Amino acid sequence: MFISANVGLPAYLRAKRTVEKYAHQVLGKRAYVVYPGLIYDRAKKSTYYLGKILHVIAFLPGLKKYRPVKRKILAQAIEKILQGKTSEFERSCK
Repeated sequence: MFISANVGLPAYLRAKRTVEKYAHQVLGKRAYVVYPGLIYDRAKKSTYYLGKILHVIAFLPGLKKYRPVKRKILAQAIEKILQGKTSEFERSCK
């Protein structure tokens, strides 16, 4: 399981894509990649308030790719993926 990114600095995104490609080459279908966007939780104040704000305004043009998600929701999505089910987080937001 690799947590990738939808947005970021070019070098950061290149590094993420390199790891994704490598994981798929080495592990094949056993490699799982998720694209959650900003992960936030009340326990981590540095992202919590930004995540809450982005969640409210994510409908605005250009903000969809930030896809803020609560840590608990992402954990549930990962559990579903590992059980063979699908999740919206398996697709990158462009």
